[in-house]
Amino acid sequence: MKHISQIVVFLFISLSLFQCSSDDPAPVECQLVKVSRDDNYVFTYTYDSQSRLTKVLFGSSTEPSSVRTFAFSGNEIAISYGNVTTPGGIDNPPLALTVQLNADGFPLSATSPDNTNWYKFEYKNGVLEHYVSKNSISLDSLLVTFDAASKNITTVVKYSWNEGSKVFENPVTSTYTYDDKINPFYKVFLSHEISVLEYFSENNALNRGSAEFSWEYNSNNYPIQRDIVGSSSDPLIYEYACK
Repeated sequence: MKHISQIVVFLFISLSLFQCSSDDPAPVECQLVKVSRDDNYVFTYTYDSQSRLTKVLFGSSTEPSSVRTFAFSGNEIAISYGNVTTPGGIDNPPLALTVQLNADGFPLSATSPDNTNWYKFEYKNGVLEHYVSKNSISLDSLLVTFDAASKNITTVVKYSWNEGSKVFENPVTSTYTYDDKINPFYKVFLSHEISVLEYFSENNALNRGSAEFSWEYNSNNYPIQRDIVGSSSDPLIYEYACK
């Protein structure tokens, strides 16, 4: 289950737009259908009749090399992962993580079948305040500052577990700034890893670690391109189906 060992960033869509007066046109809702960097770095997305993400394929534009599937049952999501080298391949991926949701649709816990990898989430007044992340390499405790006005995570303080002294120590603080546009990753799992920053924040982060991002948007306020400032790497391109 080494694929769960990192909390990574991937993709999807926020259907939570904004309130409009009766004189305003109805907001346009968009579903993310593709994110790509080049012909060999392409994510494509499939949804069910309730507009829930059910499958993510990743690989080249002509031949996917990995898959993530999402099966919904009440307050539970079963996330499976497979690639061309794992048993079952991309046609029958094994279970990677089972997620339990609270009444607001946010995760309470997530656990791998062998309990090697898990997450636990704590909330205060309906807002994420603390979570613990465990994988085969590390155990981390993370305190979260959530800005109620912007509805984004602005600070994360990460403590690492010291097995010898049995305490969390060595805090590392990360701070984040955001744009004011729709985050297509909000409140949806895009992978069998949980990307907390994107999942809980309604806008798009302008920085992560030492990287700074610049964004371009469509007329509906969804991002269509993300560049890393000062980098020569190709941008990420986002494509949607809007209605």
